[in-house]
Amino acid sequence: LETVDDLQAGPAIVGDLLAMDVYRKHVSGLSSRQVIMVGYSDSNKDSGIVASRWALHESQRLLVEAGTDNDIDIVFFHGRGGTVSRGGGNLVNGILGAPPGSVNGFLRLTEQGEVINQKYGVRFLALRNLELVAGATLKHSLGQASRGLDPEESEILGWMANHSRTKFQAMVYQDPDFPAYFRSSTPIDVIEQLNIGSRPASRRSGAGIENLRAIPWVFSWAQIRVGFPGVFGFGSALDGAIARFGMENMRELLAGQVFFQGMVNDVEMVLGKSELGIGRRYASLTDPSLQRFYEQIRAEFLLAEQRILELKELDHLLDDQPVLQRNIRLRNPYVDPLHLLQIEMLGKWREGGCEDGDLLEALKASVKGIALGIQNTG
Repeated sequence: LETVDDLQAGPAIVGDLLAMDVYRKHVSGLSSRQVIMVGYSDSNKDSGIVASRWALHESQRLLVEAGTDNDIDIVFFHGRGGTVSRGGGNLVNGILGAPPGSVNGFLRLTEQGEVINQKYGVRFLALRNLELVAGATLKHSLGQASRGLDPEESEILGWMANHSRTKFQAMVYQDPDFPAYFRSSTPIDVIEQLNIGSRPASRRSGAGIENLRAIPWVFSWAQIRVGFPGVFGFGSALDGAIARFGMENMRELLAGQVFFQGMVNDVEMVLGKSELGIGRRYASLTDPSLQRFYEQIRAEFLLAEQRILELKELDHLLDDQPVLQRNIRLRNPYVDPLHLLQIEMLGKWREGGCEDGDLLEALKASVKGIALGIQNTG
């Protein structure tokens, strides 16, 4: 179950399967346990971070209920990627914020790409990460994680999800000019030629965003230091929720629900790692008629930052995470020159019809250098 529509249809799919005698017999032979993969990457690329997180939460809650109704155990396989927009984020918060009954001593998830080396490449880090995940799994299984959402909290989060999905899809899928902006303002044409990954960048031919796989989609935005997939839609949703439900209710939701805490903190981290000044330089590679997209993205990012700071009562992003804040501040000066080189080379390469092999190799090196510098791909 990967897209938002698939996640929402999940309980009905399980119910229909278990209504079939042959499938019920099959599950009985597996100790009445049904494993269900829930996808973070495609749901985010489909509808944005708020709608994705909410669909994942509600799908798991309703699937657990469907399992109880049918006398089977539902266990989840979390198809997480390395970045926030692909389910990376803070895994402990993700476990503790999961719906009641959705863990039950069982956790299965994917670890991908550079995350494997970052989290498990050194022995003490591997042990520490395994301790954190095992501890969170035990805590949730023992009923010591966050309580379930009450009707008012569900109403707020459901409203935010619908509002943000509308905002996200209006730009990404309903504006016919957006694919041209994406392809001209990011190095996607270089990333498509890298010899990495086991699958092509797109599922089928065509320049539309719907054909692009989630990893190159996120990788492209990371390269220009604009965390679009992990932010866009959240600012408008939070702003609207504060106006509709009141700041105090939103602060109570933040204080009382790990699920919402995790979402807010993950978006804040993406904002902290983004650099709109660098993003503006990449936007200069696009046709002037497409510059409006950058301005809309910038406005959404600034709105998200403003509302998060008000909600958390902070002066600056990541003030409550000083180690991460310092690390970002220290590394940026070393990575910024690579962006400027990449922008210049992209312009020259494209002006030459993308046929200069030496420039392409230099561009590939710049992509790898930036990815290493920001410790982030897709």
